Amino acid sequence: MQLFNLVLALTGTLVAALPTTQSSAPPNDGRGATIFTERELQGRSTGIPSNMWCTDLNNIFGGFDGKVRSMIVEKGYRCRFYTLDSCPADAPNYEFGSKDMALAVGSLPEWLDYKIHSVWCGDA
Repeated sequence: MQLFNLVLALTGTLVAALPTTQSSAPPNDGRGATIFTERELQGRSTGIPSNMWCTDLNNIFGGFDGKVRSMIVEKGYRCRFYTLDSCPADAPNYEFGSKDMALAVGSLPEWLDYKIHSVWCGDA
């Protein structure tokens, strides 16, 4: 019986460690973008709403402020990524998106890497 429990525990551990494939279908939860804390769309991630309001990353649970390294903007949306809080209209920003396809940036340019503090997303 003890050997059975040990084998069962080891099997459960191995199965949990196997990688899973992600669906190619875009999320249908109102997000305009997904930001990641590591390059190549890896690490912790969270969605940015496409509600045409500025999202300050210091207001998002999980410590994403100044930690973004890669991102995806979903099909049908465009987003502006700012190096300052509150999405100031006169500040430099990185804007992209498409009506026809989701766009990903696996490695941010140096001026933006680890420097994003706010994001605005709306319809493309």
